Amino acid sequence: MKDPKNLPDIVQQSLMETNSFALLEFDKPMTMLQQKLYYLSAALIKNGDDPEENQLYHINIRDMAKATDSSPTSLRTNMERVVQAFTETNVNLRTAINIGDSKTAIVLGIYQSIILDRNDPYQVEIRFNYDFRKKMLEMKKIHDIQYPVKTILDLHSKYAISLYVFLIASASALRDEFGISNGKYDIAVTKSRLLQVMQYDKSPGVFHQRALLPACDNLNKDSEIYIENGKPEFIKKGNAIVEYVFHIRITTSIQKPIFSKSLLQETLGFDLPQ
Repeated sequence: MKDPKNLPDIVQQSLMETNSFALLEFDKPMTMLQQKLYYLSAALIKNGDDPEENQLYHINIRDMAKATDSSPTSLRTNMERVVQAFTETNVNLRTAINIGDSKTAIVLGIYQSIILDRNDPYQVEIRFNYDFRKKMLEMKKIHDIQYPVKTILDLHSKYAISLYVFLIASASALRDEFGISNGKYDIAVTKSRLLQVMQYDKSPGVFHQRALLPACDNLNKDSEIYIENGKPEFIKKGNAIVEYVFHIRITTSIQKPIFSKSLLQETLGFDLPQ
């Protein structure tokens, strides 16, 4: 068996991007609530859905508030701002498609429409863009990429959500490729890549204190990921950090796929709409 720790970072990166829809990047940084709404809405797309149907999906803000122990009224007010932001500014994901032996970059718009229901302002109505929904269904047929949504709802910073998705998707890809069965993963990533996947758009000089360390602390307290020593190992070149290595354990049962539908239902605490 190949040893993933000895793979060059670029090979690990290529492997993960090939096998995980989670690591496709948004074309602009998203707020914490925008990320939560996106991941919850993407989880509504089911493997058996008709790719040609212009299906309407719903998210109940009351259920979302119950799952996160927050006020329904307060969450609805905040979600109204999120929906308005999505309406005013198109949010896209960047991905790639295989053409022969090469990959071609493409941009997928996420939402065709996203509004609060006029008859029930605690319901978010969503229609996805055709190409995005079709791509998501194609990926779900090949890879079990459902997200543990309850964890994402519980995290309390946009950087923690981005780091969580990166780490758990990376672990899933390494598990599938190398047959890792002990729940422990070593995930190497360059600093430039980590800044990118965490959507960090401030001064790199304060990245550790403002984003990385608080995000790691959030994951250790409120997710199924445990980061050894509470932070990644730093790989330096001279005085500059050039790479991070996250030594992590997944504390959920390794008998279940990380992105299993059963885990999604169990951890969310309420049934997703059919």
